[in-house]
Amino acid sequence: MKIKSDGFNLAGRQQDLLDAIRLVRSQETCNGNIGLFGSSMEGAVCLSVHDAADVTVMVTFAAPLHSRFPHTVDHPLKLSFDITNNVQGVHNIHIFHGEEDEIVPLSHARMLHAQASDPKKLTVQLGGDHRMSDTGHQNAFIRQSVKWFAKSLS
Repeated sequence: MKIKSDGFNLAGRQQDLLDAIRLVRSQETCNGNIGLFGSSMEGAVCLSVHDAADVTVMVTFAAPLHSRFPHTVDHPLKLSFDITNNVQGVHNIHIFHGEEDEIVPLSHARMLHAQASDPKKLTVQLGGDHRMSDTGHQNAFIRQSVKWFAKSLS
């Protein structure tokens, strides 16, 4: 599979993910169910293709809904996007977010949770940062994510 994205724009990343999903679904061993995980910007990519890809289950961590942050980080890619109005169809999602995320405000996770359909779950990691640097948070995240995926993909 040829990667088309230059890595710098949402549209290219979306196309790459949709191409990958099509490839997986074309395999004889695929039953059609697709589970996605995305952290930060890749979480936004997963959310933005949810409907087009008919995603079965999703887990996100620190996923931004738009690039307008109150405390914008000086990032060389200068990505500009807003998927806020595209997440109403998202369902069967477990949303993780650090309470003290210094990059993506916790309000993004709360807004996503409010707009998503059931089943949905929001886990706020108390004292958690954008990188999920706390090993306790990492271990809990792995356990809970595996459980969420297993329930939906089995």
